[in-house]
Amino acid sequence: FYLTEDDEFIVKTVQHKEGEFLQKLLPGYYMNLNQNPRTLLPKFFGLYCYQCNHKNVRLVVMNNILPSGVRLHQKYDLKGSTYKRKANRIEKQKKSPTFKDLDFLEHHPEGLFLESETYNALVKTIQRDCRVLQSFKIMDYSLLLGIHNM
Repeated sequence: FYLTEDDEFIVKTVQHKEGEFLQKLLPGYYMNLNQNPRTLLPKFFGLYCYQCNHKNVRLVVMNNILPSGVRLHQKYDLKGSTYKRKANRIEKQKKSPTFKDLDFLEHHPEGLFLESETYNALVKTIQRDCRVLQSFKIMDYSLLLGIHNM
């Protein structure tokens, strides 16, 4: 994937089938975004196709939920699974590694503390997002969690 220079958007190539799926999904997805502005699901701004060397290249443009303006101390890609869910050695050596579920459990054995109002709003949003994903028959989803220590 690619980031725009202003760090606001992610531009990602998608396969033909994924592009077709997104085209079918987007009208209902857009309706959900309007009804649920607090969604944690990505916001898609466009699906484009262009030809390069006689091949179709499909691009999706979406919001970047973790802009570099906020310094993240830790970043996790959480799927709610422990099977093969540990960052590999190469990932851990990166300047800003993306850890996984088992790393999170190791780094935060007590979990994270959230004020009850924040916790309740977050759980409500995640539950609503899960219902949306379920209605679209989407099973593979992860929560990208960025932690900024204050």
